[in-house]
Amino acid sequence: MLALILILSKWLGLLGMVITGLMGFLLPKAADPLVHYSLGMVSTFLLAAAQTMTVYYFMGMSRAILRAATRYHLADNVRSEAISLKRLVSPRGYLVLLLSTTTLIAGGGTLFGGLPTWLHYGLAIATVLAGIYTAFIEYIAFRLNAAFYDRVATMIAATTSSTPTPAL
Repeated sequence: MLALILILSKWLGLLGMVITGLMGFLLPKAADPLVHYSLGMVSTFLLAAAQTMTVYYFMGMSRAILRAATRYHLADNVRSEAISLKRLVSPRGYLVLLLSTTTLIAGGGTLFGGLPTWLHYGLAIATVLAGIYTAFIEYIAFRLNAAFYDRVATMIAATTSSTPTPAL
């Protein structure tokens, strides 16, 4: 359920950024700059929060699986798969966080005349493209993680069921 909420939050943040971008590109004279900036800020915060929570979700899941692998003496491939799932998400997630925050800051600079508009436009396009790319990667990672978690739970159940229970 948490995975679904994180995926939906990220897509809502991206949708808000696309709408904000369309306001900036297509309606520069008609749209109020403060509405454009405010919507961009809310979208950036939503995207950044979802991205941060996604990275921490995978960090927490990999730590939990690594602890279970140690406790129940599971195979070494369990450890390597847990780490590879975390690495699939983390660097890309940090890139989207960096881009979205930089785009927001550049938007403020553009709004007050300190930065050129092309810089803000370029960052906005890069942020949306990187966000869409990472959203698909994270969706795949969430699916792989769910299947991996089920496999680990089955391994743990098999390990604990073969251990004799002490007599009372």
